[in-house]
Amino acid sequence: MHETSLVDALFDQVDALRRPALPGAADPSPAAGAPPFAVRRIEVRIGQAAGVDPELFAAAFEALSGPRGYDQAHLALSSEAALWRCPACATEVAEADALFCPRCDIPAVLVRGEALVLERVELELESEVPHV
Repeated sequence: MHETSLVDALFDQVDALRRPALPGAADPSPAAGAPPFAVRRIEVRIGQAAGVDPELFAAAFEALSGPRGYDQAHLALSSEAALWRCPACATEVAEADALFCPRCDIPAVLVRGEALVLERVELELESEVPHV
């Protein structure tokens, strides 16, 4: 299931936001000495043509969140419909039309819905994180 590697890469991206490098530090990792920020919410948009199963992505997030230090983070998923368009006449083409323009009879081009996008990360400053 490639969703696991996608979630792992997502956490790598969020790690860079969560532990920003100190001025002059070459490494943005925790070892660079920057204080960690708690992650409360991660919003991800999954395109219909991205080849990602939202249920498997959510399951991978759940499985990896604890070991990666995101056990307090909530995952919010949204979807984006795929949009195909004729490159010649700009007619929108439905997938049911075999992805050829009904007017020009040429292949349509995917213009939206092919991406997996990290849209938003909600962080808390260390001083706001409750100590247990």
